[in-house]
Amino acid sequence: RVSYAAGVGGSWVVFERAPSLAMSVAVTGLTDGVPYLLRVAAINAIGVGTEASPRGSVTPGAVTPPAPPAPAPGPSAEPTPTPSATPTPTPTAKPTPQALGPITNAESGHIPPGGLAAGASVLLSGGVPAALTIALRDTNGPARLVVSGEGFAMRILGRGSLDEPLGFTPGQVLIVASPQEPVAATGSVQARSGTLNEVHPVVVISGSGFRPLSGIKVYVLPDVIVGEVVTDAKGAFDARLSMPPNIPVGVGTLQMDGFTADGIVQSVSIGVAVEVPGSASTDWTDQEVFFAPRSAVLTPDAKTALRSTARAARGAAVRTEVRGYVQGTNATGNDEVLSGRRARAVAAYLRALGVAGSYIVMGEGRSADAGALGRCAEISIAYRVG
Repeated sequence: RVSYAAGVGGSWVVFERAPSLAMSVAVTGLTDGVPYLLRVAAINAIGVGTEASPRGSVTPGAVTPPAPPAPAPGPSAEPTPTPSATPTPTPTAKPTPQALGPITNAESGHIPPGGLAAGASVLLSGGVPAALTIALRDTNGPARLVVSGEGFAMRILGRGSLDEPLGFTPGQVLIVASPQEPVAATGSVQARSGTLNEVHPVVVISGSGFRPLSGIKVYVLPDVIVGEVVTDAKGAFDARLSMPPNIPVGVGTLQMDGFTADGIVQSVSIGVAVEVPGSASTDWTDQEVFFAPRSAVLTPDAKTALRSTARAARGAAVRTEVRGYVQGTNATGNDEVLSGRRARAVAAYLRALGVAGSYIVMGEGRSADAGALGRCAEISIAYRVG
C-alpha cells in the first residue's frame, strides 16, 4: 500500500490501487512542483504491515525529453531561408487544488460570525455562493439529509451511543450527538440477559461527484475537525466519523470540504442540532423464543412472544440485538448457518411489526443449553422512554 502527503505536516492519503507483486508503482493525481512524502506498507493475508518511514521528499514535474544529437557536418551549401513558425497558443492550466481547511467568517463573509442558524445551509464553490438543494429522504432505511448541487450529492445522518438514528427535530433540523466529557471508544449498557454494546456517536456521510482519490474533510465550526476520508476512483465516498467530545450543545455548523473534478474547493455548511448522547432515558426489554429441530421457521408461540416484546418497546426502539443458537449435536457442519437463519427470521418479524432503529443480528452456533432449550434466539431491544 502506498500513501502520500504534500510536504511535512500534510495529511496522509492512501493511493487507491489493486494489490500487486510489482516492485514499483506510478502514483498519479499529484500536483507538479509540490514536494511529497511517500511511505509504503506490505499487504498479505494477515493484513497491512507497518508503513516504512519516508526518506526525503520527491517533487513531480514534467519530464523534458533529451535533445536529439546534432547532425554530422556536411558539405557547405547555400543557406535556405527558414519560414517563420506560427505561434502556438498556450493551453490554459487547470487550477491547482487548494488546501482544505475550515471556512469560517474570517475566510468568507457568507458564513455568519457565530455559524449558521439551525436548518440553514451554504454552498461555496471556489469561495463563490452556489445553488444548493436540501431534502429529507426516509426510503431504504432511516431518514437522512440529502444535499445536492451541480455535479455532486451527499447524504448525512447522525447516530447516537446505541448506534440509533438520531433523525431530525420537529423543525426538520438534522441532529448529531457529542459526548460532553472524554469517553472511551466503546462501553456497555447492562441488560437483564447479555449486554447492549455502546458505541461512540457518529455522523454518517456518503457522497459522489468529487475529485477521484482526493480528501474530504468534515468540521464543526469554527475549527473542530470531525474526520477526513478519501474518495474512490469514481469520486465517491462513504464514511462513519466519530463526533468529537464537548461540542457545545445547541445549534452548531457542520461543514464538509472537498474538491470538484477540476480541483475547485467545494464547501457545504449545514446548521445542525447538537445534543448529548442518551439525553433521553433508555430502557430495554428481553425475550427468548424457541424453534423446532433443524428449523428456522417461527412457531405460533414464538410470534406471540415477539408481538409482546414489540409492544413493550412502545414504538420507540433504537437498537435491537438478535442472537440465534442451535442445540448441541454430533453434527456441527451447519451450526452457524442454522443459528444465523434463526436470528434473521426473528429480526425480519420484528421489523415487520414496526420495531425500528439499528439491528445487530448474529448466528452464534451451539448454545450452552442442551435439547429444546438450545434451539433458540435471544432478543434485547433498547428503547427510549420519557
